[in-house]
Amino acid sequence: MNPLDRTRAWLSSDAARLLMFAVVVRILWWAVMASDPSRFFEPDSGGYLALATSLSSGDGFTVAGAPEFIRTPGYPGFLAVIQWVVGDSARVLALVQAVVTAVFVVPLRRLSGVLLPRRTANVVVVLMAVHPLILYHSTMLLTEALSLLLVLILAERLVRLLKAGNGRMVDWLIVGLVVAVLTHVRPIAYFLTPVLVVVVVFVLRRRRVDIPSILARVGCLALVPLLAIGGWQIRNKVEVDSWRFSGIEAVNMYLYRAAGVIGYQEGRDWLEVREDLRNDFGQPREGEEVGPYFDRMYGEGLDVLRSDLGATAVITARGLADTALGDSRDPDRFLSYFNLESQSLITWAMWIVMAMLWVAAALGVKRARESGSGAVATVLAVIVVYMVVLSAGPEAYSRFRTPVEPLLWLLAAVGVIGLRERRKYPRQS
Repeated sequence: MNPLDRTRAWLSSDAARLLMFAVVVRILWWAVMASDPSRFFEPDSGGYLALATSLSSGDGFTVAGAPEFIRTPGYPGFLAVIQWVVGDSARVLALVQAVVTAVFVVPLRRLSGVLLPRRTANVVVVLMAVHPLILYHSTMLLTEALSLLLVLILAERLVRLLKAGNGRMVDWLIVGLVVAVLTHVRPIAYFLTPVLVVVVVFVLRRRRVDIPSILARVGCLALVPLLAIGGWQIRNKVEVDSWRFSGIEAVNMYLYRAAGVIGYQEGRDWLEVREDLRNDFGQPREGEEVGPYFDRMYGEGLDVLRSDLGATAVITARGLADTALGDSRDPDRFLSYFNLESQSLITWAMWIVMAMLWVAAALGVKRARESGSGAVATVLAVIVVYMVVLSAGPEAYSRFRTPVEPLLWLLAAVGVIGLRERRKYPRQS
């Protein structure tokens, strides 16, 4: 089949129709939100835009002429490309981001087709195209929309390789490239490479693939992240005298996790504790560079967590619950854009639906393993759990779950179908 015929065939496929639907939905959502450009912003948005402007103007990855260390270049680079093409209007940036990241429905449809019947697969994709959490962040100038697209591409490419057997070397390099880009967009993916290496080794060994072939493929998977992430750490060592991948990990450790532990110990609001810690830590000491300043911050925060492992476990568990089920403040923020007041009934409904969704997803993993799709379900479940667990902390919202929300719903759909089949054919199940 020549390229023109392939294009025509794809344009008549389910994936193409679903992409068109997702783009239209996002444009309509953008039109509703665009009446007030402040709706595209959250507190972190300004920092990303400043870095994007610096990149697009040729000033490098800097803030006020100084090398940036807290943020990583993935998302600012994405915004910089858009700025370079269409300008720096917040409305236009949000629209282009929403349209570009709508492409997530294509890898999602391919993944859904592996685990679900055609009609059910299409329903799942449609639901994700109109999902409030995903739609809300599609126009928000934060990392969630781009992270979601990258997570779906990663999951689809990896599943395709594992289903094919072991795949070509170049395909494993592409998977590694996606992991590297995702890590530069969302630094919590820093440890995702070794996690995926373990999963790939486990799956391929169960399929009796020889050890040299496995080592070659996981080597290709790890090569690009190693070079890209390691290269950025070398840049940080040269520019700010720190081997850290990002200063944000020090901020999270000290001003969030340590603040949460101290707040729990003293019975105080962790936000109040955070301000005290910020004031106590102060500015860099005389002659202290940015890197060592954040290294010291990370060390002091880690000492707090080590001093009370019980409190650390409690605040982590609370953060995990808020990320997995949704924080009670989430409906307030969403409804405030439409001048509506949140009701406790909405919050309780959100918690109940999410709890049921997680149970269904767990059943979906079990069902997939029973039906011969265990490798697929394992990859999806590992990515979901990894992203949710590493996002847990005292300040945790549904927002942090956004990049893996479609995978969670996909596994839940498999679980629901499994339950229906058990009820319909109890003896065969």
